[in-house]
Parts: sequence; C-alpha cells; structure tokens
Amino acid sequence: MLKEMWKKEISRRKFLQASGLAATSLVLLKGYEKLTEDEVRVVNSPDAQTYIPEDVDKLYTSCYMCAINCGAVGVVNKDGTVKRIEPNKNDPVSGGALCAKGNAGIDQLYDEDRLKTPMRKIGEHEWEQISWDEAFDTMYDQFTRIASEHGPETVVGLNRRGYYTSYLKGWLRTYGSPNGPLGQASICDGGKRIAQQIAVGASGLYCDFKNSKYIMLLGANQFEAPRYRLGMIDDILTAQENGAKLIVIDPRFNYTASKADEFHPITPGTDGLFLLSMCHVIAKNGMEDSDFIANHSAGYEEFKNEILQDKYAPRNVEAEVGISADDIERMAIEFASAEGAIADTSSGLIMYQSGTVSDWALLNLVAMTGNMLNKGGIVKKAGAKTSGPKFEVDNSKDKEAFAKYLGYVSYEGGTENGNRNIIADCILNPEAVPTGPRVAEDTLSLYGGKGIKSIIVYNTEPIGAQSDSTRLKEAFNALEFGVVVDIYLSQTAEAMPVGSLALPECTYLERYSVRSANAYTPVLNINQPLTEPMWESKTGYWIFSKLGQRFGYEEFADFDPEDDLGQAIASVENADQ
Repeated sequence: MLKEMWKKEISRRKFLQASGLAATSLVLLKGYEKLTEDEVRVVNSPDAQTYIPEDVDKLYTSCYMCAINCGAVGVVNKDGTVKRIEPNKNDPVSGGALCAKGNAGIDQLYDEDRLKTPMRKIGEHEWEQISWDEAFDTMYDQFTRIASEHGPETVVGLNRRGYYTSYLKGWLRTYGSPNGPLGQASICDGGKRIAQQIAVGASGLYCDFKNSKYIMLLGANQFEAPRYRLGMIDDILTAQENGAKLIVIDPRFNYTASKADEFHPITPGTDGLFLLSMCHVIAKNGMEDSDFIANHSAGYEEFKNEILQDKYAPRNVEAEVGISADDIERMAIEFASAEGAIADTSSGLIMYQSGTVSDWALLNLVAMTGNMLNKGGIVKKAGAKTSGPKFEVDNSKDKEAFAKYLGYVSYEGGTENGNRNIIADCILNPEAVPTGPRVAEDTLSLYGGKGIKSIIVYNTEPIGAQSDSTRLKEAFNALEFGVVVDIYLSQTAEAMPVGSLALPECTYLERYSVRSANAYTPVLNINQPLTEPMWESKTGYWIFSKLGQRFGYEEFADFDPEDDLGQAIASVENADQ
C-alpha cells in the first residue's frame, strides 16, 4: 500500500500513517507542486527571474553532498532538466538553509567528467569501455578465482557513506569475507565514536544547543563549518539570544570565536587535561549532580579519586594548557551552576593521539554535572529509523576480520568503523603486519601470509583522503584485482592494477533514498530523483543486487534492481520503529 501511495504523490500525513512513523517534518515527501510566484527566487543564477511558475516544477528531496542530508527543493524545467537546488524552509535539520556545497549538487549532476560507462583498466592511465554484462562476468570470474586460490577473506570492502552499503556488506558476507565494508571513521570521527561508546554505551549523541544556558566549544568551529546539523548555527544563536553564554576553546581565533562571549586559546593537544582540570574543580567543590550520578552512572568514585589528585589542579595545568588557573576554575563553576550546559567538540579535538581520551573526559564533565541526556545538554539522536535488508546467510562466521585478528582497537561489533590505515601493510607485507595493542606480538602473518588480494571501493577515495598516499598507491597497484564504484574515475581507480574495473554510480539527484535525520524528533529525510540516471550510470542498489544475482546467491534473488523506489520504501518498512 505504501508504495502505491508514494507513487500517487502522497501527502505527508498519509505517508506517516502508512509507514507507521511518528515523524513531524515537511522534509517528508510532498510530491510535485507548481511553484508560486513568491517561491520563484534567484538562486545562483542571474537569469532565474526569466522562469515563471508555469515553466518549472519543484520536487522535494534532500541533499547528499555531505552526511547531514539537509532538506532541499529541486527546481525542474518542463524538459526534465534541473534548473537549480534550493533549501527546504521547513527542514528541521538545516533550519531552512542550504550551504554552497548543497547548491553545487547540480554541477555534479551535469559534470562532463563523470564516469559514464563501466570501464576496464588496460594500462597506466588507460581504460576501455565495457558493457555492464561484461563487468559482472569479470567480477564473477575474478572473485571466484580469488576465493579458490586465496580464500574469500582476502577480499575487503571499503566505503564512506554509500547509501547502499548494506547490499555490499550482504554480498561480502555471503561470499565469505568478514572484512568490511570499512568506513572512514579512523580518519574522521572514529575517536569520538569510541569515546561515546566507552562513556555512554552508544554513539550518535547530539547537543540541545537551543535550550542550553552554557555552551563550550572545543575545536569546533560550528558557525563556519557545522558538523552533524546545519541548523545548529541557528540553535546556538537562539540560545545566545535567550541568555546563554558561549565559550570557545581553540588554538586559533576562528569565526565562531568572533561571536563568542569568551575565547581562550589553548595549547594544541591539551584539551583532555583542561577538561579533567574542570572536573577536578567541580568534584573538589562538591558541585556534582549527585542524583544523576547515583541513578545513571557506574564507577564514579574511581573517577573522582583520580581527578582529585593534585596534578589536575588548575594551578598545575595552566602552564601546559595555556589557560589561566583562575579562568579554568571560574569556567568549571559556571558550567556546573548552569541550568543546561554543553561541552562539544568536532575534528579539532579528536584528531590528536589523545583524541579519544579527551572526548571521554568531555563526556564525563557533561555527565557529572547532570547534563547528559537532559534538556539543554547532550541528548540522543531521535531521527526515525531505517534499515537495510536482513541477510540471513553469513559464510564468514568461521573467519576473523583482519583488524581484529591483528589486535587493533575497535569497539565491539564496530570493525566496520575504521582500521583503514593498516591496509597498505596487509597488502605489501602480509607475512609480518604491524599489530595493534590487543596482541602481544609486534607483527603477525595475516591469513597465512596471503594478506589482502582484492578490494571493492564504494563511494570513498582513500588515495585522496588517507595519509601516505604514495605507499597506498603502491599497495593498491599490487592487488590482484580491484573494483571501484564511484561517480568519477578517481585517483583510487587509477591506482588499481591492470584488469580492474571502474563502475559508474549515479548521483543522489538520480535515485530514491531514505535516511534517518540528524534530528531531535523522529524525522526521515526522503530523497526523490530530480531526473533519470544519466549515461549508463546506475544506483548502488542496482549494482550490488546484480552482483549477488550473477553469483546466484539466493539472498539476492528477490531483489528487483530496477525498483529503486521499492528498496527505499523497504528501508522504512524493515526498521523497528
């Protein structure tokens, strides 16, 4: 029923009733509507005023140019071409805004440099066009050979935020590989995720800025580069209008600092010590929230005994952190006294070796003052849920993921969240790979010295994003076979060995998708295509469904690769709301 309603340009209320969601957002599907005179505005185009309402339609969608997925409106000409992309004024995630990157989505859509057809590498920087059938036959032959000669565990999947990652994961597990798809967290916010798991037992925490009375940002230039929610800019400004105090702790005077009540330059890498010193002051003065600690914490006495040591006293840390003892003590008392206080960070804090511990200290500061999961403090993301397909077959159960085997830290069940920086060693030096802290040996032989033989790269650019790209290029070129699914013929594709494939995925403006929104209420971001996939590009759903079917996997037999809308609806219906 839901599918038919959607196809008939359903109303927001009907969609909510059909899907069983208690969501409250105009981000949800509204269907095609004529633009009113007021809504035809000049956005990134000097000639936009020449388009009158009868010439264009608008389609509610969402932006996938980054992970925030703000609500958007596509302005589509009668001939089906996309004129421009505008913000959805009613979107609770963005606060009704759309950044420059979001506006540039149309440039990506019509970029002539996009990967247009499946390609096979025949030499250095030389590629030939092939058909999709030939691409699937090649993958079948190569992956069958690798499984036979080396074992399926030697194949690894990499991804960033590819929407169809669950289908790639399903294929890997059915094939017999426990490896991946590995996300980018180890070079992104992995330290923050692990800190949240350690301190709270769950990741996906957000800040209730709007209701806060004391906001401390450490290494978080949220007014210039907001993370997780574009709307947090307006939330912080609203809080300031309502009397909140904004403190910025950062090595440099950034744009957010220019709008703050106080700015304190800090010695890079000492944030954790600064935060523990604040905890010291609060504990010493008995300003903890005793009720919260008694009912919602464990191990506080051990933590308190540690932070009360004299080495954390403001007078003993001020020289190292670069903030005076008087300011540390005053800010700690203000933080503990406020009715709703937040300490928040972004990449600035977690990219140091001490990043995980520093964010753990931040979360303990918030918790000991009773501001964890409370109004005006740090809260849990509440976006409505989505879920990928449930694959029952797992032929990798008797194998161990390479990162876990090598002793690298990744919270339980979360090996997909990182460990990408050791891949080069797993390829180039598989008989003696440097190990992590969870094993006693300095090196281990991976998979009997076979290491990693093939990689499927989906919606990520490790050559452009990871450190020591020269060595990573060498490693990728030493693989036996590689597959890159991307919008462009990327640097990573160029680094793959001869015989590898580059497969064109369509952009977010050419497909259906649904994602849980970064919101405080149960909201879904629904993405509707503004146009059909261009050239021979396909959705990731189409590509991985076809791959599973080419291998004859029963788990993939019922997928209809052409029904992109159906899989989007299923992602809502499969979720436990």
